[in-house]
Amino acid sequence: MRHTTSGRFINQHHQLQQTEGVFRVRDVLQNHREEMQPVTQRISRSGDESLISGYLYSSDNRTVAWNLRKKIRVLCWVWCSGRDIQNQTQAIHRTWGRKCDKVLIFTDRHFAKVTTIDLSKAGVAYSTSRYIMAYRYVYKHYKDDADWFFGTFDETYVCMENLRLFLAGKDSKKPAYYGHRLILEDGSVEFVDARVGCILSQAGLELFAQNSLHKTECNQMIPAGEKQLGACFNKTGVILGNSTDSLGRSRFLSFAPSVQMQGSQSHWFLLQDQEGLKKGKESMSVYTITISGMTSFFMYGIEYYLYHVRPFGLFPVDQDLNIPDG
Repeated sequence: MRHTTSGRFINQHHQLQQTEGVFRVRDVLQNHREEMQPVTQRISRSGDESLISGYLYSSDNRTVAWNLRKKIRVLCWVWCSGRDIQNQTQAIHRTWGRKCDKVLIFTDRHFAKVTTIDLSKAGVAYSTSRYIMAYRYVYKHYKDDADWFFGTFDETYVCMENLRLFLAGKDSKKPAYYGHRLILEDGSVEFVDARVGCILSQAGLELFAQNSLHKTECNQMIPAGEKQLGACFNKTGVILGNSTDSLGRSRFLSFAPSVQMQGSQSHWFLLQDQEGLKKGKESMSVYTITISGMTSFFMYGIEYYLYHVRPFGLFPVDQDLNIPDG
C-alpha cells in the first residue's frame, strides 16, 4: 500500500472482482483489512456526505463501501401511509435514502407539499397489494436503472452499506427476492415482512412483470398485501432466498432493537417466523440491514450513532458473514 500526500490510497487490489455476476466478498474484506488506515477527507459528492454534519468521521476508510456503491445499483421505493408524511419523507431523503441510486415515494393519494407518486393514478394494473402495484410501476418506468429493487415502509431505517454487502454475494440475473422470511401457519404461502424490506433482483422484476398480469394470485381482492406478493412471486417463478447471516441472525429487523433484545415480538409473528428468532442480541446480525418502527426523530438518531459515534480504543474489524449463494 502506498499513501500519497493528497490522502488517497493507491492499490489496484481494492477493485472488486466479479465472477458470473457475484462479487467475492471474502477477497474484498481481506483487502480492506490490509489497507485499514486513518484517512481524513471531506467528500464533495453529495450522496456520500455524512448526513448530519456534512463531514465523514475523520478516521474512517470508506473505499470498500464506495466501490460497492459503484458496482451495485439499488433503486429504493418507499410506501408512505400519509402520517407525518412531510417530516418522514424528508428524514428518508436526508439519511439513508441518499445512498440509493434512486428513491421513489409511493402513496395512495395526492399530497400538495410532498413529491410522491399516487399509485391510484399511476397507470398500472390495479391490485389490492400496494407492493405488487409498486413493482409494476417500477418495471414500467425504471426496469433498466438498477440491478436490485428495494421496497419498504416509511418507518424503516436502512443501512445501505450493509444491504450492498449482502447483495455483493448475490446474482441480480437470477430471479430471486429477499427479506425477513415468514410463512402462513398452514404452510401454504411463504412471504417476507415487507414492512421492513423486500429486495428484488432485476431478473425477478422482469419475470414478475411479464407473468403477473393474468395470475389469480397476483390480482386477488384481498387486503393481505405482503402475503399476496409472496404468492404472486411463487406463482411467477421468483424464488424466496435466505437473508440471514452465516450465524443464523436476522438482517431485516421487524421490530425495534429494544423489542428484539427482550424477545417480546408479537405472538402472531413468532408463529409465522421462518428464521428461528433467538432472544436478545443473538437475533440481530452485526450487519443488520433494516430496522422497523423508526419515526423521523429516531431516523436522525440512528444515523448519528451509526456514522458519528465511535468507542475510543476499539479497532473496527470487518467480518465475512455472507452465506455463499447457490
